[in-house]
Amino acid sequence: MEELKAKGVDVELLVHDAKDDPAIQTSQIETVIGLKVSAILINPVHAEAVQPALEKAVKAGIPVITTDRDVANPALRLVFIGTDNVKGAEQAAQKLIEALQASGKPKPWKVVILNGIPGTTAAEDRKKGFHNVLDPLVRDGSIVIVAEEVANFRRDQGLSVTESILAKGKFDALIAANDEMALGAIQAIEGAGLKPGVDVIVVGYDAISDAVEAVRAGKMYATIAQSPFLQGYWAVYAGFYRCYFNWKPTVGWIPTPTVIVTKANVDTFAVEVATPKPLP
Repeated sequence: MEELKAKGVDVELLVHDAKDDPAIQTSQIETVIGLKVSAILINPVHAEAVQPALEKAVKAGIPVITTDRDVANPALRLVFIGTDNVKGAEQAAQKLIEALQASGKPKPWKVVILNGIPGTTAAEDRKKGFHNVLDPLVRDGSIVIVAEEVANFRRDQGLSVTESILAKGKFDALIAANDEMALGAIQAIEGAGLKPGVDVIVVGYDAISDAVEAVRAGKMYATIAQSPFLQGYWAVYAGFYRCYFNWKPTVGWIPTPTVIVTKANVDTFAVEVATPKPLP
């Protein structure tokens, strides 16, 4: 990072892509342990599956910093840097309700939930956040959850799963634990001759570029912007502080901000989530 180089510190980043495969990530962890790296910054593809490899890292004296997704055993990492996914999902579900209320659609509203990869903290936390908001409305009869399916954070699976649900009948709204699944659902909705944003209200999560365009076009009502920039930015600094100054964080989790993206702020939100900030 330029800031660190300016301070006379040479930081080399070795980047590995596990492709959401715990076996690949386990092998990568073991490889970098063998290289005797100074720190491991990791987005765990599974909260438990990669822990044995991380135990080896800890035994080797290599500090572990988790980002975006956490591990089940917090004793294995120095700190977790990432979103409060429960809160973010609650914000997404509240926006879905807001859209349904404004739509004039009759109650009970028929809602579909698409969940991410089981066992990942992001998927489980977002699922919890959705239900925190929706379950009370299910109990009072305002909402019927007509389907809740796993689409593994993938657009193609969001498409196929939604097609299968639509084959059984129409619904009023769909909320997905990431934008890829939401965008696949929008394809399925359009393929069924329906208009996303009118016939079916869609809310996603992550604010990827395609989703931002869908919000701008009115096909997606809202998405939740995280700050992956700050997650990576702070993770590198955390590793640097630990290695050079033996930094010991006073908290186990440093939350990064979320922003609800709608048509009202679709052109301005990016500045808020991509602005460098000092590590708390």
